[in-house]
Amino acid sequence: MVLIDLPDFKISGKFSADADSLISSPVINGHFELHQAAYDTIFITQEMKYNGLIDFVASVNIDSQLAVISADLQTHDLSFSLPMESRVRDIDTDLKIHQKFDITNVMFLGRSQSVFQTPTGESIDYLIYRSYYKNKMPNMSSLSVGLVEAAGYKIENFALEGVFGDGRVDIPLFQADIYGGNAGGNISVDLANGDLSQTAYNVSAQFSGINSTLLVPQVKVKGHEGIINANLNIIGKGLDPEKEMDLAGGFYITEIGPRVADNLLRSLDPEGRDFGIRSTRILINRGFKPKLFSFEIRHGYFYPSVKFSQPFYFPVRFVRGTD
Repeated sequence: MVLIDLPDFKISGKFSADADSLISSPVINGHFELHQAAYDTIFITQEMKYNGLIDFVASVNIDSQLAVISADLQTHDLSFSLPMESRVRDIDTDLKIHQKFDITNVMFLGRSQSVFQTPTGESIDYLIYRSYYKNKMPNMSSLSVGLVEAAGYKIENFALEGVFGDGRVDIPLFQADIYGGNAGGNISVDLANGDLSQTAYNVSAQFSGINSTLLVPQVKVKGHEGIINANLNIIGKGLDPEKEMDLAGGFYITEIGPRVADNLLRSLDPEGRDFGIRSTRILINRGFKPKLFSFEIRHGYFYPSVKFSQPFYFPVRFVRGTD
């Protein structure tokens, strides 16, 4: 056993390993622990510092055919200050990972489906069955972050719950407060036995009451005109940067003020070269109010379109595609 003691960083820990039958049928077992109680601030550099409690425990069991890895990370009141006035505050973590690896075939082992099976698969369903899943699965993980602030933007009260391991990442619920509103949704990832080109993922999110004047301060709007409501749905396959990724889905803004919509289109085409975007902005500035702003993803390309709530003096139904 090897003991770890770094008093300047308030770190203690230990590592142990043993091996048996290395020639005929090798079996290797390893155990690692690391504990840090940094009640006072610890400086990494002058601009990078942190404080909080960290407990990490991991074990590895390996034989000639199978490797089993288990890890448990817990943090409490963990906070980081980073360069460029960035900071992450009040991180509370209870993360559990359990994964089997087939050494012979060089692949992850695990489930092909999420353990969270609800009628619609949306986070609202998980909230209904939440107590059932928490009692059923002792390996449930959780993460909460009080504040993330970087580059002038910030997210508050971020939280997620999920299961990590067995070849999958399943997060049935994440939520956060963003710019006067809130966001929430779910994420599922099938690691496809470790083949990045076949990794499948699904992201669903809802955004409600986002105040665009806080998000984009240079755009001045009054009252409710600055509020944005939106939905995001993405289904994808492939995470290998050297191979093509297959993406489908879309981002749908169900409520957006005319001035905010006009600024969004201007940011997509700042030089005014795209005829579709240019003509859509003309309609908005003539009194046509966006009813639905869509950014659909097909074959890896974005196809934006706008459905209008039209002025009384223009009775013909009108939809403008900006692609």
